Amino acid sequence: MTQQDPNAWNQQGGPQPQPWGTTPNSQGGWASPPAGAPGAPAGQFGGADARVTKLNSDSQTWMIVALVGFFFGFGWITGPLTWYMGSKLRKDYAALGLPASSNAEIAYWAGIVVTGLMVFGVVIAIVAVLFLFGLGATAIGAAALAG
Repeated sequence: MTQQDPNAWNQQGGPQPQPWGTTPNSQGGWASPPAGAPGAPAGQFGGADARVTKLNSDSQTWMIVALVGFFFGFGWITGPLTWYMGSKLRKDYAALGLPASSNAEIAYWAGIVVTGLMVFGVVIAIVAVLFLFGLGATAIGAAALAG
């Protein structure tokens, strides 16, 4: 790619357009964005490309596990697993000096929400069973007293 003068004018009389994903540098030419920046070419995550790709894939997988597990009634197992794995993924992103991907955040928070909903459901079921046994014992006791 040839260096362009950022102040050059095109044939229609307007300024030259900037090449996509580049910025002007101090020498009047164009520089690529810094490594790891949005718009940076592939291969510029400081040698961590394969690790970032794996983290992105794992993040998406665990997000899907949390949501599918919840909708198919397996939230009691997928919720805590997703919560744990989402937390681990967030720590792995931080270790690379990168913000966690949106999929990792969704997996983490979906794991917390699904676990909370499952715990709430179990508590409601226990209260319902105790309430029904309580009513049954009251009805038997009332029948014994009346009879």
